Amino acid sequence: MKNSSSQTTIRSLVNAQGEMIHSDAGIKWEVLNYYKALLGTSATVLPVINPLVIKQCPMLNREQGKVNLQLSCSSMEETLRTETVLMETKGEVNDMISELPNCLLTFILSLLSIKDAVKTNVLSRRWRHLFMLIPDLVVDSANILSDQEHRRFTLSSYEAFEKERREFVMRVDQFMQLMRGRHIRSLTVGFFMDSEYSSHLDGWLKVAIASGLTKLELFLSLEQNFLTQFIVDEHRLYNFPYWLFSESNTSMLSHLRLENCVLRTPGDFKGFRNLRTLELNDVILAEDFATEILPSCLLLEQLTFLWCKLKSTLCFDHPSLSLKHLKVLHCCPKTIIKISSMNLTTFEYDDMMKIAYLYAPQLKEICSINTRGPLSFAHFSRLPQLEILLLHVDYLQIQKIPRSLDTMASLKKLSLFLLSADDDFDLSWVITVLKAAPFLQKLVLTLHGGERNADQKEIRKLDGVHHDQLKEFEMHGCAGNWYEMELQLFVLSRASKLERLIISPSTSMYAGNGRWVDIYEGARCWNQSCQEMVRNQLEGHVPQGVQLVFL
Repeated sequence: MKNSSSQTTIRSLVNAQGEMIHSDAGIKWEVLNYYKALLGTSATVLPVINPLVIKQCPMLNREQGKVNLQLSCSSMEETLRTETVLMETKGEVNDMISELPNCLLTFILSLLSIKDAVKTNVLSRRWRHLFMLIPDLVVDSANILSDQEHRRFTLSSYEAFEKERREFVMRVDQFMQLMRGRHIRSLTVGFFMDSEYSSHLDGWLKVAIASGLTKLELFLSLEQNFLTQFIVDEHRLYNFPYWLFSESNTSMLSHLRLENCVLRTPGDFKGFRNLRTLELNDVILAEDFATEILPSCLLLEQLTFLWCKLKSTLCFDHPSLSLKHLKVLHCCPKTIIKISSMNLTTFEYDDMMKIAYLYAPQLKEICSINTRGPLSFAHFSRLPQLEILLLHVDYLQIQKIPRSLDTMASLKKLSLFLLSADDDFDLSWVITVLKAAPFLQKLVLTLHGGERNADQKEIRKLDGVHHDQLKEFEMHGCAGNWYEMELQLFVLSRASKLERLIISPSTSMYAGNGRWVDIYEGARCWNQSCQEMVRNQLEGHVPQGVQLVFL
């Protein structure tokens, strides 16, 4: 009796697409629709054995038949051709696209917006539920709303936006209900959502988490829907529901990106144990987030803080951290940072960070953005694996560079962005930096000096050591000033392995987090006479085998 009763419950089944269904709602839906599909159906053509196809198939003996009963691909194609002819003689049209496997059809649907993918369910019974197999969901205005509804607003049209937001939320609610029990690999929400709609957004996350979510991105800032910015009170910001992420159901979550929300986790929170990537942009954090929560993220490899409010001291010194990439940009208040990491390989920071301690024996790349304090050459020289260094340098920092620097023995590429210049600008300090990097192979120098000065000084012959490793020198932001050509002539005369000298008027500058900006609104172009003047000045000084390029 016990065995009999235990078998009356269906705990799981495999649907027509080969997927395993475990949820009660999913099993009920599959069973009901299976029997509904049987009602009222009829067949005008029944498949039969085609002698021509059978004759062309490979012949198998008894021994081969025991080992392999698979038909060749050519035989399968011929079978499909024959069935197509039979169907066409009956006035039916065969849909070859629908014969494709689910993985290909799902990939095709993933290239469409959600609103268009859902529309394919009316094509045929084969397509009715295919859109639910899309594993990566992007939920924003363009993917959910019609072209007429998808637009950006101003503050004066906030009421019109609120009407659009209600429509957006209603449609996403309906769509996420359809996705219950389906596999959701990633979810991206790009819409201005605040605390008023917390229950709806929480519900979407519950469905995604229960469906095996591995990647979550919430872009909830005003920029998603508004042309102009205005201040949103902290109490109106969306509170990220960390309580949905317990230790038991976060085993799949490996990527988390949050923007314009509140993340206040308790000190004993352990729900992010399996995160590998965490990016927080304009997020209000708990005071002990960095010191109490991050040490529990033992698999975390990439961590980014952008425009966040941090504590006065930020420490990354937990011995078990796997952290490899760290970015701390545009945060407040001014923060002292202490790093002791065996695995860290890249580090980006700006003038709001003051490095008090830096021990990272595997660190290979540093980007220092908009720094105003003294340059940390002493820290750089103590990094044995440092190969790439990018620095923003202003005129006051240049004046404080000592005549002698500690050697940066592993440095291969150095990018310097000069934030200011004047008529008396002098680039001879670059020679001091070159001397401290004897194995440097590429030097990129971007000037912010504006136009060509009216009064040009006489070009000096600079003294300095020979450099036998430098292969490429790029100078951007050039206007034909004396100090530019002075350094160019020095490099041409002292870099014995130089292969290319690139000179350009453009002033593109790295702004952090992979973003580049042009200092001037429009791209600067060479004045023809200025370019000819620079070319003539360098003529006769370019060694054989060195390529001179004007961009």
